[in-house]
Amino acid sequence: MPLTIHRGTNQIGGSCVEIATATTKILIDIGLPLDSKASEGNLNLYNPGIEGNIDAIFISHYHLDHYGLLPLLDESIPVYVSEGTKNIFGINAIFLHQKEMKNLNVIKPLNEIRIKDISIIPYTVDHSAYDAMAFLIEAEGKRILYSGDIRLHGPKSKLYRLLPKEVDYMILEGTNINNEVDNIKTEKEIEEEFLSIFRSTSNAINYVWCSGQNIDRLVALYRACLKSKKIMVVDVYVANVLKEIHGLNNKIPFLSSHDNMGVYYPKYVTNNLKNSGHWNYAISLEPNLYKVTPEMISTDPGKYVVVVRPSVLEFLKNALPQMEI
Repeated sequence: MPLTIHRGTNQIGGSCVEIATATTKILIDIGLPLDSKASEGNLNLYNPGIEGNIDAIFISHYHLDHYGLLPLLDESIPVYVSEGTKNIFGINAIFLHQKEMKNLNVIKPLNEIRIKDISIIPYTVDHSAYDAMAFLIEAEGKRILYSGDIRLHGPKSKLYRLLPKEVDYMILEGTNINNEVDNIKTEKEIEEEFLSIFRSTSNAINYVWCSGQNIDRLVALYRACLKSKKIMVVDVYVANVLKEIHGLNNKIPFLSSHDNMGVYYPKYVTNNLKNSGHWNYAISLEPNLYKVTPEMISTDPGKYVVVVRPSVLEFLKNALPQMEI
């Protein structure tokens, strides 16, 4: 059973593994390298050079370094993803102008999928991307475990114990293999740090730089806001990400179901939603109830914790002159 690692051995990200038998070929992830500058040129520059027909593609989670080259491939190839990954793909297509992913098939943990003579069983793992998966691949009498991105310091860290142990080969993500484990903070420890900072700055606004797709970090931040009686304010993109994940797990905080949350609307985002015919993604957040304006923040800055992402930084700097980053 030929196993080819096209990318991911000599750089962080860009993961792409090909597994084949005499009759079948599948890909596990097809990511864009983190050091790439694809936005400045042609995605084809990063084509890993896969040859021949592909019967199926399995994506472990919704980070670009694991799926970013998917638009290069034939849209007729079936793509298998978790429900969380599928939902974030949909939001990214609308807000981030990414290509709409075609032929997506939702898979469930521990439910076997057969692609001709190859068996694939997905396992949920702990990662900052919600609903991330590892895969057990079996064919021609061999068992391969592909970890995807996996960690042991998140709120679902114990899930690794459910991974199969009797395997012939393991393909393991190793970003932090050479790092000191003791230096890695748990999400709970980060939550406590947030809480300490928020309580010590009760009269000042707090800005938190955070990926809009890092659900565990957003949950830790929300819990710290709740305990410190501050309002967590996210932009319209992050609010929609949380809405999608809340639909899968009602413990994930969302505007209409959890206290101490608000949303702000960068003008360039709302203009894009109007022009693209997706204005409902703004209106469905009930701005009459949950909208937080720069004027509200300036009037009572100690009341708010504002989540900042790279693309909203200029808006916030212009809207909040007192902002210092």
